[in-house]
Amino acid sequence: MFSANNLGCALAGQPQKRAALIKIERLGGIDWFIEKIAGGGTVRSISRDHDISEHVIYKWLHLDPDRSAMVKAARKIAAERLADEALELADGVEAETTAISKVREQISVRKWRAAAFDPDTWATNKNQVAVQVNVGAQHLDARPLPEHREL
Repeated sequence: MFSANNLGCALAGQPQKRAALIKIERLGGIDWFIEKIAGGGTVRSISRDHDISEHVIYKWLHLDPDRSAMVKAARKIAAERLADEALELADGVEAETTAISKVREQISVRKWRAAAFDPDTWATNKNQVAVQVNVGAQHLDARPLPEHREL
């Protein structure tokens, strides 16, 4: 957490950045930000809605490892929310061709965002290990060796 007093030294010569960080603190700081992200908000929407530079927000997030970890946890919550929304959309679609294709796209976007927020849970192309077994070679290796006879 920071205050206007300790920001003065840290951001001397950067009045816009200082003003943006003070604005974030006045809005509720990291707790406010986490609530927005967990609710499905994005850095871009927060930036736009509150007239704060995206660049400043990202720097603020990544300056503190604890803050970054909290945002990652909030994105996992947002991913669960997006999956729930996708299910509701699929369950509530009318049996019209245009409605079905629109809902299919909405679900696709939510699945993509959920995978981006929490790839361990929602990614469809997780790293997979390919294993190849050559049965012919295994058969040859298992066959008993012929006995040697002297002539």
